[in-house]
Amino acid sequence: MRVWSKLKNRIVVGITGASGVILGIKLLKFLKKTGIETHLIITGVAKKIIERAESLGIKRENLVFDCLVMTASTDTNSGKITLETMRKVVGEFGVSTTLGASNISFGMPDRDLLNIHFLTMGIINGLCAPITDPLIEGLPKALKAADFLAGRDSYGMNFISMYRK
Repeated sequence: MRVWSKLKNRIVVGITGASGVILGIKLLKFLKKTGIETHLIITGVAKKIIERAESLGIKRENLVFDCLVMTASTDTNSGKITLETMRKVVGEFGVSTTLGASNISFGMPDRDLLNIHFLTMGIINGLCAPITDPLIEGLPKALKAADFLAGRDSYGMNFISMYRK
């Protein structure tokens, strides 16, 4: 709580669909306790969120959009929809994105394998702040490889550095 109480920023919580309402309300309740100035936006369009945030003095580069991930075991198109949404939000608005990667693999065997592949696909589509288990075996190498292949690692220097001793 001490870290939050020292922040003097304003936070905009944007809820872009029904599935985000519960998490948005919980976040707002938590932030209210911290004394951080909060604003709520409920809209179906990322553009409106960005416009409102900027009107409140919040710069676009300080916004992070969560392109919600639903489990693929109940809807095999959910990963594709999330990745397409992320690509469009990043491409059209140039904002940062996050997602809870393990949601995609819920109810499936070998979740780590699915999560690694979904994260690398996310990076190719603009993901920059994944929420994931950093201890998944092979994840650091996979993420560095994805960064290189997505053009985020000039000449593969970060990727190569994993192999230098």
